Amino acid sequence: NADGVAANAPTERMRIDSAGIVTMPYQPFFEVYPSTSGSTAGVIAFNTAVTNRGNHYNISTYTFTAPVSGAYSFNVTIASGITQAGTYIHLSVNGSRTRDLFEGTSWFSNLQYSASAELYLVAGDAVNVVVPTTFTVQGGVISYYSRFSGHLIG
Repeated sequence: NADGVAANAPTERMRIDSAGIVTMPYQPFFEVYPSTSGSTAGVIAFNTAVTNRGNHYNISTYTFTAPVSGAYSFNVTIASGITQAGTYIHLSVNGSRTRDLFEGTSWFSNLQYSASAELYLVAGDAVNVVVPTTFTVQGGVISYYSRFSGHLIG
């Protein structure tokens, strides 16, 4: 072709430089936040993507779908608007409560809470962040300051 590269040339997916640093530019990775603040129970509407390498996070369903089987790392940061009472948040895999992230009886206003989890997922597993239907995040999840991110470890 015009670039001097054969049409069927392989695409570089991983590089190890002379210092031994490994880069994988196609490794699945996402970071999202909710576009509006809210306090409803159910799946938290992380509907705005900061980055979504591979497009494995669906901003309409608020769900990350594992493209391959492997270990994944997830981080959730929730910013609360006012003093909380009885807030529970967990990661859900395929609709099942999998990992509790926040469980408390008292939060204070305008603070951020972060938790991380490493999960082994099978290709096609769907992951989202859930507030159980018996609870709400009172005072709301503050939009831009709350984040959900994840990436494939390997």
